[in-house]
Amino acid sequence: MEVKLTSILPKHERYHLKPGIDPSNPSIDPKIAQAIFISQHKEEVGDAIDKKLLPKSLEDINFIRSKGWAKKISRDDFFHFHVCEKSPDPILDVKALFLPDKTILLYHTLESLPLTPAHINRNILSTLTSQPEVVHPKYKFGTLSKYSVCYTDLHKLYPDRFPFEVMHYLDIHFGKDPNGPYTLKNGDKLKMWAVLYKERLKEYLE
Repeated sequence: MEVKLTSILPKHERYHLKPGIDPSNPSIDPKIAQAIFISQHKEEVGDAIDKKLLPKSLEDINFIRSKGWAKKISRDDFFHFHVCEKSPDPILDVKALFLPDKTILLYHTLESLPLTPAHINRNILSTLTSQPEVVHPKYKFGTLSKYSVCYTDLHKLYPDRFPFEVMHYLDIHFGKDPNGPYTLKNGDKLKMWAVLYKERLKEYLE
């Protein structure tokens, strides 16, 4: 795989930070500091995503499809995952990103479809060393119109596995593309691109 973060980043995400910002400054919120660091090292982070993250995510997408937890790859069903780290603090070293014992991938399926019994399997947790597993929020299925587990829930649901709130700083989106560089087991080709959280950086943008 040779796709870089700088080339898969959507045009509206190609912004410029003000010079001289130090993400290690303790006065900066940890999530904002992480977004600043990622933005300052897009090419190196892109290399790390390509080598350490995307191969496992393709395995996960194949696995999730094989289980029937997603019906299709589309904007109303299965099109993204959240990248999180088991860290309460920003990770300010590219080599320390996407480590097998630290990285969490949180998938959601059936994203905009009306609630059905199939939605009970729509929240899926994976790591770089384990197969995807279905996870459930604390509230009873069917009591709310949206049945979701987000990154802020993981510490509450599994305090032994996640002793603090995980660091969420990046999403990877994907979609069908006949010219995409990534191929699933069923032959579908995908394009994949990164989505950073520019809204966290407003005061730091040029």
